[in-house]
Amino acid sequence: MANPTEAQRRRSQRVHVAVPVDVAWETSDGARHSVHAKSEVVNAYGGLLQMNEPYPPIKQVVELSHLPKHQSSRARVVWVTEPEDGKSARIAVELASPSQAFWGISFPPAD
Repeated sequence: MANPTEAQRRRSQRVHVAVPVDVAWETSDGARHSVHAKSEVVNAYGGLLQMNEPYPPIKQVVELSHLPKHQSSRARVVWVTEPEDGKSARIAVELASPSQAFWGISFPPAD
């Protein structure tokens, strides 16, 4: 059997959309952070966010607040790229509970 393509392995369709969110977390020493971010790509299981420093480390549990909808969801940071040349860091998060509704969009049906 042939290996599935990346798109075939996805659990839900990806959508490129800029959704404003707040990302809040507490560090191991008790410091609280809350940073404005915006999504770059989302799906029902998480998303890729653009945000400035400070940003959470990999495995950090964060609270995402979808600003326009006044809705929140817990998520875990699964990937971080350091910012370069004045750009924002890119943070991949996985929602604690998959949601077709959190991002405020309708995802296209799977092929």
